[in-house]
Amino acid sequence: MSAAVFLPDPLLSRAIPAASDGGFNAEALLAPVRPGFALDPLLAPPQPTLSARYEDDTHWAGASSGEAAASGLQLEAPESPAVPAVPGTLELSPGLQALFEQRYREGFEEGLAQGAGVAASASADGALDGAEGDAAAYAADHAATELALTNGARDVVLLLESLSRALQPLLLPDDAATRFEPLKRLALHLATELVRQELSLSPRVVDELVRRSVQALQAGEQAPLTVELHPQDLALLQQAWEDPSAGLPADAAMRQRVKWLEDPQLPRGSVRARSDASTVEDLIQ
Repeated sequence: MSAAVFLPDPLLSRAIPAASDGGFNAEALLAPVRPGFALDPLLAPPQPTLSARYEDDTHWAGASSGEAAASGLQLEAPESPAVPAVPGTLELSPGLQALFEQRYREGFEEGLAQGAGVAASASADGALDGAEGDAAAYAADHAATELALTNGARDVVLLLESLSRALQPLLLPDDAATRFEPLKRLALHLATELVRQELSLSPRVVDELVRRSVQALQAGEQAPLTVELHPQDLALLQQAWEDPSAGLPADAAMRQRVKWLEDPQLPRGSVRARSDASTVEDLIQ
């Protein structure tokens, strides 16, 4: 019977593999001696996992929580929302509609980029882990979408304000014409009454109207002339011819050349002058 020979444990006869942190690697040391040996799960380092609330959330990229921890949490860009309709009953031309949609999408993309930067900064800091990190990243994703929608709405408001300013000059003339029409009628009425009052008191005004009408005919010196006046205007003018103090020009030849007629249908201050086939009317309406 052979005596038992003492053999040191193979574990003691092997060089102990060193670990990167200065200790020893237990897995590498025990693997050749005890096949199938595994460290107690309690001794294994904890693996970061996502809470059940966010494991299936489409906002997270990566197939597992390990990949998310290794590569950092990434956010999927939300789809651009549909461009809202212009409020009210305003119908835009194709060019303005295209500009409206372009400004809305530009605002959405700008807000999305700003929100993505906030989310990336929160992920890079690594200050939060576990459930707190999940919640922070989810909140950052939500904030990115909200910021994009806010910027889109802001640009829509700015576009509508610019359209309102562009349309204002087109609306003002009609509004101003409606507003000042009564004032214009009043001014014309007052001017007419003032002219009539002046005509009833000053024969010089009537004489000046007659002279201008005769000159407008451009009739020859021998051409017959006919002047029609309201009866009161003609009477006022004839009285002034007999009164040197009235200050009328001394033009007896013209007065004798003209055939003076009364026309009660003519308004006071109106003149109708005729010569052959020509007629000039200066009427007060």
